[in-house]
Amino acid sequence: MSKKVHITALLLAASSAFSGVADFSDLLADKGPALETTAVKPGKSYFCWPMHKSWASFNSWINFLYWQPLEDNVEPAGLKKSLTVIGFQGRDDGAIVNMDFAYKPGFQIGFGTNFNYGRVDLSGEYTRFHATTHLAKSGKEYFPMQLDPGTLLAFLNGITNAAGGLNTAGIPAAPLSFDETWKLTMDLADLNLGSWHTRGKIIESHPFIGLRAAWIDQSLDVAYGGYLLSGGFLGNAGATSTSHSWAIGPRGGIATNWKIAKGLKLYWDAAGDILYTNYDWRGQSFAIVPTAGVSTVGPVFWSSDVIQSSISTLRTHFDIDLGLRWGLCFNEEKTRFELSAGYEFQVFFDQNMFRHFTTMIEEIGIAGGSGLTELVGVITTPISNEPNGNLYLQGLKVSAEFAF
Repeated sequence: MSKKVHITALLLAASSAFSGVADFSDLLADKGPALETTAVKPGKSYFCWPMHKSWASFNSWINFLYWQPLEDNVEPAGLKKSLTVIGFQGRDDGAIVNMDFAYKPGFQIGFGTNFNYGRVDLSGEYTRFHATTHLAKSGKEYFPMQLDPGTLLAFLNGITNAAGGLNTAGIPAAPLSFDETWKLTMDLADLNLGSWHTRGKIIESHPFIGLRAAWIDQSLDVAYGGYLLSGGFLGNAGATSTSHSWAIGPRGGIATNWKIAKGLKLYWDAAGDILYTNYDWRGQSFAIVPTAGVSTVGPVFWSSDVIQSSISTLRTHFDIDLGLRWGLCFNEEKTRFELSAGYEFQVFFDQNMFRHFTTMIEEIGIAGGSGLTELVGVITTPISNEPNGNLYLQGLKVSAEFAF
């Protein structure tokens, strides 16, 4: 609840800051370049704004992104360090394997118009960020973490039976391998309405309100294999989860420039949004152990496929961007070229929709009249109704902007 309160407070603050220029009929009236009276005295080109020179002006920009995507709860596997079990007494030690999140490129393009010598501006921006992250390991006793309980139970019971028992006297008899791929595609479109203000000779501020549309798709594909110490193949299991979403809703924030030297500014921007979001989700899993080994139970051929469509909810997002800008003016200060470089932090709350079955029921019986008690069935129930974590982005943003 607190994160949504923070986003709401940010939107209210941006709306309050913008309220001082909310009379658009007055803003758009041609009163001449009166904004210069609140700006720094002319003659210092590094403070120039082309919007001061004409009633309507334009600016366009392109941003190169080098972001690191991260997400909660996509760890592929754990690693057994020791396992000794006798009856219901024993010891189980291990560690979790982290996903290897890498930086990936992306871009943004935008175009803006400034009216009435900069009293009000309208801009649009498109963001494209697509990333694929992969991690695979083998040769040790890795255990699956992205299988639902039913699939995991079928897989482990199958390879245990096929191997004639695992971890006997604490000796791992079946090392497991894993191979996981996480794909993220993000396409964002923003439309913003704002106004620049000058405070003395140091600070420029730009409160804005707007609208965001977002298309965020994710997939998580993971495979596990079981092997004998001798290298013989026992069986494999895997899971694939996908989520597709579209979203739309209000956005607001504030951008600031802090003038520190000739042509040089420190910038600090913050924004947030709350979006109506619609998801389609699908989760599939399987476990195959082709041989029964010493067990009287037949081979394992397990599969699961669950779909949920049109999941409607609200999602919030918050980002902070800070860095340095340098620019110069020419053509009698009617044109400006600016370069900037900064670092950005973003959080998309509750974007991990890779749900799992959360309950299972085992059916134990006497198999084949042998008198041995073995697993003869599993029932799983998909009762998870909560997302599994946040999506984060952080990284470099390098920009070039042209105003005229």
